[in-house]
Amino acid sequence: FWDIQAGYRRDFISKKDDREFGVLSLQGMAPFLFEVDAASYVSFEGDVSALVEVEYSFLLTQRTQLIPRFETEASLQEVKKYN
Repeated sequence: FWDIQAGYRRDFISKKDDREFGVLSLQGMAPFLFEVDAASYVSFEGDVSALVEVEYSFLLTQRTQLIPRFETEASLQEVKKYN
């Protein structure tokens, strides 16, 4: 299965201007049962960034699972205003 979502994100930053983004997200189950969550963000200033998360479930016992997760974020530009 795969789901596509679109939306709006607003970051509330104390003592600075808030940031607003348009969001496009993809969630689903890749081959070999990897769960994938990916989102791309475009700010109203034109800054582009992305978030990708991948996880896999190992069944250790009937009630216990081990779920390693990999997550990374990337940005195409450096936004000095918020460093």
